[in-house]
Amino acid sequence: MQSTGDIILTFISRALLVFGVLWNLFNLVMTVHLQRKSKSYQTLEFIISCISLSNMILDLSMICFLYFYEFKIYCTTEMGRVMPVVSFILFSASASSFWSIAWLCVFYCVKIISLPAALFIKLKRNISLVVNGALILSVFFCFILFCPFLYLIPIMPANATANNTYNINNTLGMPCTKPAFGFPKKFASDLYFFIFVLFLCPIPFIIMVTTSSQLVVHIYKHTQQMKRNQNEFQSRNSYLLICKMIISLVVVYLFTITLAFIYLLTQAKDEKMSTEFLFLDMAFYCAATGVLLTATNKNLKQKLMSVSCGGKIQQQSEP
Repeated sequence: MQSTGDIILTFISRALLVFGVLWNLFNLVMTVHLQRKSKSYQTLEFIISCISLSNMILDLSMICFLYFYEFKIYCTTEMGRVMPVVSFILFSASASSFWSIAWLCVFYCVKIISLPAALFIKLKRNISLVVNGALILSVFFCFILFCPFLYLIPIMPANATANNTYNINNTLGMPCTKPAFGFPKKFASDLYFFIFVLFLCPIPFIIMVTTSSQLVVHIYKHTQQMKRNQNEFQSRNSYLLICKMIISLVVVYLFTITLAFIYLLTQAKDEKMSTEFLFLDMAFYCAATGVLLTATNKNLKQKLMSVSCGGKIQQQSEP
């Protein structure tokens, strides 16, 4: 029987998953709508769409995980065909979201800061094309990199039957247990684990920290200059808002990765952390990034205000 703490943790994680799906769906729909309405292709909207879609897929894949384990589908179905697909989608979507944020940092960094180098000037002129291409390649590589997850095989417990299925009321009279999954023996799992962890955390984190720190330094210098020119304070406030968004996204990413790493470390010990902890961590990431993108994007914020306040304004305008 679950403790009170586990019940509260379960409720919060479920609520955040639903909230994250709905909020990121709003961001995605409104961003696509604005692009179609303006009949123009903007890099910023493309990045926001990628983050929102990746977060939605990540949330939905976690909901699938919860459904399988909550109702013990693994006791009555062939999990070897289902869970590897869900794992593939979950890791691919999370990596796509991480890399989309990394390229968002690069985009704003190059757009805002100024350097006299000829190569940087050329990059600044073509930053939209560069980021668009890099983002497409990154998302494509995310799904290619995690394809081996499709070949995960179940490590069956002692009460498993010959056809890789096992029921709650099995012939041995043993309780149904959650199956574990692993790669085939011939697969270099240690090397692969090192590669995909490197792709999930250190590389995008280095990109985020490098670009965001350059952005902070530039905006600080810009702010000091703006104090002498009161007419450009609006530009300064716009830069500060972008800086706050980038730093907040990097902090949320680092917080999420740190908690996920702690969870993985505990799995090798006797006292393992609950899986709900990992679901809560990722659900928080999807919800927090979605809210941050809306709060710091003028168009999305206006759409949210019009949707939430539209009914009241309409009622006030009626005689």
